This record gives sequence, structure tokens and C-alpha cells, in this order.
Amino acid sequence: YEGRIQEAENMVRSLIPECVAQRKFKWASVAAADLFRIMQNTGRFEEALDLVEDIKSYICQAELGPWTQLMCEGMRMQSLISLGQYDEVLGAVECIRVQMKSLTEESSHEESVTSWHVREGILDAGREAAMRSEKHQKALELNAERLALMAARGATALELARYSMNDSGPLIRLKRYDK
Repeated sequence: YEGRIQEAENMVRSLIPECVAQRKFKWASVAAADLFRIMQNTGRFEEALDLVEDIKSYICQAELGPWTQLMCEGMRMQSLISLGQYDEVLGAVECIRVQMKSLTEESSHEESVTSWHVREGILDAGREAAMRSEKHQKALELNAERLALMAARGATALELARYSMNDSGPLIRLKRYDK
């Protein structure tokens, strides 16, 4: 399995400069996002964080919309959580929540992501950072906002139940056993 990850990384790494040379920046951003996931999954969080700047550049050069740009911020937050930078993530989430409220669900620009996926990912990153920094009430608030968004988009009962379970840890730590 490990050899296959290295093989995949090598393939993705070779794709990025090819896409850039052909000015296919959207595909360069997609390949770089794949490389980001490989780095995160193999514990190379600093490298993944550095790669986010390249992904942002590709997204801008591809003239992709605000939701795709925010997805990149979500990726940055994933790396920061892995590096223990929880307060930085929580601060970023608060700023991005305001920004997301000003955006329409349907962008007038080409996007490589769906708005609901980005919204939910940003809120979940905040929830994770809040949990890890023992800000349990904030974790509950962020998860409640995510669950409301999920319900509004028509998520299945199973999806809602799955993400409702994220409340169990904070509720136990806050000694709210009746919930």
C-alpha cells in the first residue's frame, strides 16, 4: 500500500508542471489538491500547508470562483489543525463565516466545488479546532450550523445522524448528559 502512495504522489507531481505549461490551471489546481491530500494523509502537514499557496495561485490563474477559493482556505485550515494551530483556525472560520454569508449559492464564475461542500467543510474544520482546543460550546454551535445547512440542502437522515454524533464529545465534556 505504501509503495502505491509514493507511486500516486509521483504521478500527481509530474502532472502539475505539465498542466501549468499548457496553461490548464484548473487541472493544475485539481492535481495539486490531490497532492495536498496525499501529504496530509502521510503526515507531511508543513509541506501540505506550503502547497496551499500554489493551489491558490492556480485557482486565481484559472479564474475560478469564490467557492473554489474558499475551498483552498478549508485546506489550509486542515493543515493548521494537524499542526495544532487551533486558535488560528477558529479566527479564520469566524472571518470566513461572514464572507460565506455574503456569497450566493450559485456563483457567476466557474467553480470546481459545490458551495454546500465548502460551507460544511469550513464549519467542520472550526468544530474540529474548537474540540481540540476544548472550546466545547463553540464546537456545538459550529456543528449545529452545519447540521442546519445539511438539512436545508436535503441531506439524508443517515447523514444528519452521522454528523449529529459530533456533538457527543462536547456534550459529555460539558456534562450535559441529558442531551
